[in-house]
Amino acid sequence: AKKDVDVSKAKTHWAFLPPKDVAPPAPGHPIDAFLLAELKKKGLGFSPPADRRTLLRRASFALTGLPPAPEELEADETWEASVDRLLASPRYGERWGRHWLDVARYADTKGYVYDDREEARFIYSSSYRDWVVRAFNDDLPYDRFVALQIAADRLGEPKDRVAMGFLTVGPRFINNTHDIIDDRIDTLSRGLLGLTVSCARCHDHKFDPIPTTDYYSFYGIFHSSTERAEPLAAPAGEFGEALKKKEEELAALYAKRTKELLDRLRKKTPDYLVAALAVAKFPTEEFYEILGADDLKPFIVRRWAAYIDRSKEHPVWKTWHALAAIPERDLAAAVPAWLAANAFHPKIAAAFAGEPPKTMKDVAARYGAAFKEPDDVLRGILEGPDSPVATPKGHFSEVEWFYDENVRKEIGGKHREIERFILGAKDAPPWASYLADKDLPVTPRVFRRGNPALKGEEVPRRWLTLFGGRAFAEGSGRAELAKAVASAENPLTARVWVNRVWMHHFGQGLVRTPSDFGLRSEPPTHPALLDWLARRFVAEGWSTKKLHRLLLTSAAWRQSSGLATDLLSAFPRRRLDFEAMRDAFLATSGKLDPALGGRAVNLASSGRRTIYGFVDRLNLPSLYRVFDLTGADAHIAQRFTTTTPQQALYLMNSPFLVEQARGVLGRTPEKDPDARVRALYRRIFGRAPSAGELDLGLRFVREGVAEPVVR
Repeated sequence: AKKDVDVSKAKTHWAFLPPKDVAPPAPGHPIDAFLLAELKKKGLGFSPPADRRTLLRRASFALTGLPPAPEELEADETWEASVDRLLASPRYGERWGRHWLDVARYADTKGYVYDDREEARFIYSSSYRDWVVRAFNDDLPYDRFVALQIAADRLGEPKDRVAMGFLTVGPRFINNTHDIIDDRIDTLSRGLLGLTVSCARCHDHKFDPIPTTDYYSFYGIFHSSTERAEPLAAPAGEFGEALKKKEEELAALYAKRTKELLDRLRKKTPDYLVAALAVAKFPTEEFYEILGADDLKPFIVRRWAAYIDRSKEHPVWKTWHALAAIPERDLAAAVPAWLAANAFHPKIAAAFAGEPPKTMKDVAARYGAAFKEPDDVLRGILEGPDSPVATPKGHFSEVEWFYDENVRKEIGGKHREIERFILGAKDAPPWASYLADKDLPVTPRVFRRGNPALKGEEVPRRWLTLFGGRAFAEGSGRAELAKAVASAENPLTARVWVNRVWMHHFGQGLVRTPSDFGLRSEPPTHPALLDWLARRFVAEGWSTKKLHRLLLTSAAWRQSSGLATDLLSAFPRRRLDFEAMRDAFLATSGKLDPALGGRAVNLASSGRRTIYGFVDRLNLPSLYRVFDLTGADAHIAQRFTTTTPQQALYLMNSPFLVEQARGVLGRTPEKDPDARVRALYRRIFGRAPSAGELDLGLRFVREGVAEPVVR
């Protein structure tokens, strides 16, 4: 047996210790004090400050993802007032909401699905995206922001449940429960804690103090939760009436097929008891099987085996467990004496009258005979809430394994029909998807080598061993998990978020591995500064806007651009990401649609901000990929930045760019060539042209064509 992970050796790792209570090493702006202390050791200092126009453009793109209008560049306001104005803009939430959607591996489609029974598009993804945008605009405290995305059903109001799209907008893996849960564990642990907990799915983490038992503790929390979907407002009018009719039809079909199923399962109890003896031979859900109505359902076989295993003290099953402990070669000889000496259930006793059983298969057959004409006790086993054949509950994707292939298609097809109806209705209200605790929480067991068919030791649903391993006892444990993640006592959560915010402002985090703070991560370039920022962030109410204000008012952030170094002796030159680039073109041309929220759109034919573009998890448009917007198959720690010919070709040849150029010309009505060139520079760059630029522009007007040619 593998020895336990040695957590004690890892407890001295900087990320697992509480942030130190350090003071800035000099008066003045605290960020500058920390950075200058390191720069001075190398005989360096800050670069000169950038000019006001550069700073306003830098801040506007950083906080809103849009260029400042010429009027904003020319306004007479203090730097602090400019920062506050940008933070108050509704465009701020769109910009920083998009950053968060990378963390949440956001997409508008599920990935691989069963085409004949499942709609590929989410009906609720846009609602989650809009909640994220509002949360940033409202400066929802980050601890609350995090907690609601894990357990809004327990910690918030009904309207807050939409926040749990964080867990439910991930890939669906053709409804493979184990992979869906693994994705949720990975997104939560890397995105919020900077820990690669999913590495412990098959074995103890090779580097970090995360044993496999920790992974399955988290697995049990999510397996004890069931998925739900509901409208954020009551469906009304013709849409509401039509939806109600469709849902009633589905409910009636569900009830009819479930009754038929349960009747069959109860009649086949003898077969399931025999099968439970060889439960390891039956495949788990990730191995899809096409089953007929009378075929044994592997899912039910495993439920019977688990039920019998946990019922050792039940009067009906005491005999089973006692006989199972006797070697088969001695079974026939031992049974009569054991039965004579022990009192047990009369129906079971009658089943063993006559010739004694020779094998456990014979024992299972005797039990099965007793269940054919059950008394009240046996009927309770077949029909009670804890029965192995209890009425399936939960989202259809969680219970489809109860049913045969034809019923799976039939019920799944009805679900798909309803979802397509919702997606196609213009007057449908926004939808929310969330997790709710199951009536009976699951006590997880380790899957040996990650194989669900090889069950190992039971583990409690609990917090990470590294931080004490406190057991969770409230329902599934998600609410307790949310509180633990969002706790000020947790040394990771505040550090990870502060580092992400720093990364988006300076191009690199203080920790270069923003989603991995484990033992193999790079140490922070400025550990004292990171700790000070984390403590300050928590002390100021987990306010992300206050954190932005702190960073943007530092001299470090306001330096002129130059060669980037870890010590930040100049502001690193930054390239616009895809969203800011496209939105800037639209804003400059006057064609940007300012509407907030709503369903995802096709960007090829829309002037909406890029955050509202439809994201297809399986078929990400080539335009997105050309400009480094990576896929949404998993949590994205940090986007890559590439330079390719396709980027230049798009900017030179795209009809979209030609259209925006025409839009800019339409906003500069000046007739005089000199005045028009100056107006264009003011509109596009927010400044006057230099003498050389003015001359170049006038020569283009004299020698160029009247309109761009689209080939």
